[in-house]
Amino acid sequence: MDGIIPLINQVPERAPTNSNIIIAPVTDFKLSEILLIITEKLSPLIFPKKSIIFSKFLSNDFSNIYVFNHSSLDMNRALTFVAFYAGNEGSLLYILLVHAILSGLLLYFSNKKIKSSLSYSCGILSSISVFYLFVLIFFANPFEVSQLNHSDGKGINPLLRHPGMYIHPPLLMSGLASISIPFVISQGALFDSKKDNNWFGLLRIWSLISWTLLGAGLLIGAWWAYTILGWGGYWSWDPIENVGLMPWLVLTCLLYTSPSPRDGLLSRMPSSA
Repeated sequence: MDGIIPLINQVPERAPTNSNIIIAPVTDFKLSEILLIITEKLSPLIFPKKSIIFSKFLSNDFSNIYVFNHSSLDMNRALTFVAFYAGNEGSLLYILLVHAILSGLLLYFSNKKIKSSLSYSCGILSSISVFYLFVLIFFANPFEVSQLNHSDGKGINPLLRHPGMYIHPPLLMSGLASISIPFVISQGALFDSKKDNNWFGLLRIWSLISWTLLGAGLLIGAWWAYTILGWGGYWSWDPIENVGLMPWLVLTCLLYTSPSPRDGLLSRMPSSA
């Protein structure tokens, strides 16, 4: 005990301070690099899966349950693209593919000034992709194989054999998948330690992209619904259409209230940079 007391007395009461020391931000750029790599590596994993499904449709591989339920020998080859997203499994795979492409475009075309602050955005994008993959693997697997030997499939619903099926679902699903991009941009702006205005222009551009995709998909869906007598028209409040209408209205409000570079508002907003 006597030997410990002198050691305690030698401990300085106050650590030396240096005003020139710069404290690094909590979000290190290495984290951003890791999450960026994870997000970019997901795209090459998704493209082969889509090509495999297309090859199974083209070869009439009815041992695949998804192909069996949405394809048949008497179906026109031009409907192969439609049959790909005619079911829940293919639609989810298509949304994941679009999400991965848009995530890569966001990371590639982002302003260099905010790339060091994209760690939170990359983390959210990666989490969304992992969630889609989790659902595809455990709940909606399009690669599930049947134990029975089928000589023909069921084919897609006759109501879906319509020209609108080539345009409406891809646009609507692409618009829904693109909504995640403005969301992660806004989250990145909230967690950015610099609190500058470089996020607003990027947010407005991607909001316009999502708004355009959803609007075009909704318009074509409305036209399609009125050409199919059994659907009762678009304003019968079809749930699928409302899934696209609600975020389109939110994006409309966002674009109306967000500052535009043309108005010169960004230069007058406070910035700590």
